[in-house]
Amino acid sequence: MTRPSEVTDQQIIDAGLSLQKDGQEVTGFRLRKLIGAGAAARLMRVWREFEMTHDQGKESGQTETDLPLEIEDALGQAFEQHKVFLRRTASDILRNASRLSERRVLEVTENAAKERERYREELSEAEASNQELDQVNETIAEQNSVLLEQIVIAQEATRAALSEVALHKERENNLHAKVRELEQDNEEMSGQLQQHKLQLDDCLRGAALKDERHSIVEKQLSQLQLAHDAVSDRNIERGEQLSAAKEKISGLEDRVADLLQQLEHHRVELSRAQDGSLRLARSNDSLQMLMDKIVNAQPAESTGKGGEHGEG
Repeated sequence: MTRPSEVTDQQIIDAGLSLQKDGQEVTGFRLRKLIGAGAAARLMRVWREFEMTHDQGKESGQTETDLPLEIEDALGQAFEQHKVFLRRTASDILRNASRLSERRVLEVTENAAKERERYREELSEAEASNQELDQVNETIAEQNSVLLEQIVIAQEATRAALSEVALHKERENNLHAKVRELEQDNEEMSGQLQQHKLQLDDCLRGAALKDERHSIVEKQLSQLQLAHDAVSDRNIERGEQLSAAKEKISGLEDRVADLLQQLEHHRVELSRAQDGSLRLARSNDSLQMLMDKIVNAQPAESTGKGGEHGEG
């Protein structure tokens, strides 16, 4: 495709004159619509240049009319009188402007000195606050380290206590098994003792039994009674051992609960310390931004002073 031809200045001028002839205001849109091509901004620029040139030509084409001598002399005298007045007025204005400029420069200088001193104080305070924040950060870091060490110790103690609890539970289970075995033995011995008592009663009721057999039965009965007493003592001893083991396990469970509470407390303290570190970091960033603004404001202030002195 070939590029459309550029609209000439003469085409734009002819279109504008045609719009004026029709009583319409010349606009870029109307010029483009009438010509059918070109950018509205360029069309209006060419038309305005034509109007300015046309108006200047009209003004330059007008001839200046000569004034009578009397009027020329009167104008000359009036110009001389007003020249002195205007010169005095200009001198007063210049003198007052100089004083005002000096006063303004003095005020600006004083204000600049006050602002500079204020900026220095704010910068000093910001530096002091930054140092305090650094010290607080170091303290919190040390506290965090101590808390982490305490948490590690508490975790190790908890693991050891849990291991000890598991061991004692295993011992308790073994003791329960032994107690059950002893109870079974006791029940068997009680059954045997009851049987021997029945046999003894039968022997006593039987008048035909010999004294020797009676003595043997009594010995057997005495031995069974001793065995029964031994089993009972063993049961009592096992029961005491079982009670002691239960008390020890209860104490260990209480210790584990305390250790878990301490661990949770350390975790909460560590979380608070981390939150405090984050808040201090944000405060440090805010102070750093304030220091940057103060430092940047000083060069800007110096530049503004230089511009005011140049104007004065």
